[in-house]
Amino acid sequence: MCPITNVSKISIHCLPTGEDLQRRTWHREYYACFPSTDGRRIIYHAGADLYLFDPAMNESRKIKIELHSPRTQRKRRFVDPARFLQSVALHPEGHSLVAVVRGKPFTYGNVAARRPWRDALSPG
Repeated sequence: MCPITNVSKISIHCLPTGEDLQRRTWHREYYACFPSTDGRRIIYHAGADLYLFDPAMNESRKIKIELHSPRTQRKRRFVDPARFLQSVALHPEGHSLVAVVRGKPFTYGNVAARRPWRDALSPG
């Protein structure tokens, strides 16, 4: 990676002294990020796209990726929380409660109000 210009690119050819640095990729909009190699080629991403650079061919090409997924699997789902609620217990003073959901305990406190909510319901 070479951050000499405004946009990073892969520069892999230079002398042991660091001189004669030669640019190998030509991305203008996005940084070339997270390069990884198998010892022969380099894979990296720029923006949201993956690229494969082959030093033997001095060529970088975009890797086409298609995601085949039914739309029903990608849309948001709303689960009925009552199905997973196992138990609930209110604190005797009414300022917090504990709920057991799917085997995990959760505590909820009423930090916004100074008085417990049950006092608000009492005649007074």
